[in-house]
Amino acid sequence: MSLMPQYAPIVVLLFLGTVLAVMLAAAAAVYGTVRNQPAVRRWTAMGLGVILLGYATLLFGASLTSQERVLAPGVKKYFCEIDCHLAYSVEGVSKRKSLGAPPHETRAEGTFYLVSVKTWFDESTFGPSPAAQRAIETMGWESTPLSRPLIPGGSYVTPLHRKIWFRL
Repeated sequence: MSLMPQYAPIVVLLFLGTVLAVMLAAAAAVYGTVRNQPAVRRWTAMGLGVILLGYATLLFGASLTSQERVLAPGVKKYFCEIDCHLAYSVEGVSKRKSLGAPPHETRAEGTFYLVSVKTWFDESTFGPSPAAQRAIETMGWESTPLSRPLIPGGSYVTPLHRKIWFRL
């Protein structure tokens, strides 16, 4: 069982769009300043204000409508970037009145809670394209897939074509 944010990819795209809009507005403001055009500076300042106010409103609104959830031990919580591949889960919790061995023992004023958190990379979020792999093999290329696990000290070479096409 796992918990993944419902609109994570959309949120990331909106964030990146906001960053791009702010960069474009800032560039227009610099242009207006260099060319001494007060109208351009005024409009870009208003645009920046609208963008930032809109973003802050959406962020605040999302925090007001979000729900707090307590997950059971072992349930994975994804922290999404663009592809939601990092997950964490609480594997165990124990209570103690003291920590350490005498003479370096530390006593709790209440209770120490020791929490074990498992961090993992979900390999199912990155899959190679079987069709592309077959096409590369017909070209006579010998290639080790980038998804091959590595052990300490190990290595492999994966030749990449100069043009890489992505299909969304």
